[in-house]
This record gives sequence, C-alpha cells and structure tokens, in this order.
Amino acid sequence: MIDLINQNLNKKLDFYTTTDNISVIENNLKTQLKQYVKAIEQLRINEYLNSKSKKRKMVFIDYNTFTACAIGAKYFNIGAYGTSHGYLLNYGVFMPLFNKLKKIGQIGRRSNKNIIKGKRNFVGKCAEVKASYAINKKNRITNISDIEFTKAYRPRTMQTIKRCNNCVYIFGNV
Repeated sequence: MIDLINQNLNKKLDFYTTTDNISVIENNLKTQLKQYVKAIEQLRINEYLNSKSKKRKMVFIDYNTFTACAIGAKYFNIGAYGTSHGYLLNYGVFMPLFNKLKKIGQIGRRSNKNIIKGKRNFVGKCAEVKASYAINKKNRITNISDIEFTKAYRPRTMQTIKRCNNCVYIFGNV
C-alpha cells in the first residue's frame, strides 16, 4: 500500500510541466502533498479497522518508507515538480546535471565524503534533480544556477526542510 501511495504522488508530480509562476507552482505542490498526507492517514485508519485483533491498536507505519522530499522548480517559462522517490534511468541526456552528479559520486551511492561535507545523501535521488531533469526535457537548460526552486517539503508532514548538501553543491543554496 505504501508503494502505491508513493507511486500516486510521483505520477501527479514527476515530469509534470507548467508555465505557472513559482508561487503557483508551490501552491500546487502543497495541494498535492495534502492529498498525500490524507492517503497516509487513510492507510492507517484502514489498517486499524481491518485489524484481526480484538484489541485494536493504531498500526505503526514506518514513515521512512514514504517519499522524503518534494519540490517545485522553474526555469524561464517552464516549471516542474520532483520527488525523492526512486531514481531516473538516463541522467546522461542532461549533461550539465550529469557532470555535476558525477563530480560528487556514483549515481545510486552516497556522495563522496571528500567533496560533500556533513551528511551525504544518495547521488541522483533528490527531488531537485528530478524537477530540473523534467524541465530540461521541455527546454534545454544551459545554466543550472538559473533554476528557481520552491521550498523543499517533507511530504508526510508538510514541513519545509533544508536542501541536502548534494543539492546545495549542485544547484547552490537558493
């Protein structure tokens, strides 16, 4: 069930492009994340109601299995969304991004500790990477630093979160 909830969020956000301004993109992102939170809560309720135990308890759900981050991005007249769920298959078609990812480490592995200081995340899994990749499919990005991002959100709690060290290295601390 958790995989289905994650996949549903990804279908609604991944590779969806728009011409809206960054504040509209952020509001749309929040709307989708609220629906994601409702789906999580409904899952908990269903698990509780379907419990075979006579003493029903709210079921523990490991929130680490849910999507960790979602973000919106805009590059000139194209906007897109990205989530941190899963990896892309072909980063090589977006060379400015691919080259920066290669500098910090191997895609799918934790970033190189000699380049990224502090907490090191998995290279290529970030929501920012996927949002910029989606934009690049519609409009070739020549300068990664020109991408404007919304705040990053933790989908399951709607908290704004700091961008990870990998993304700060790749996109700057915007």
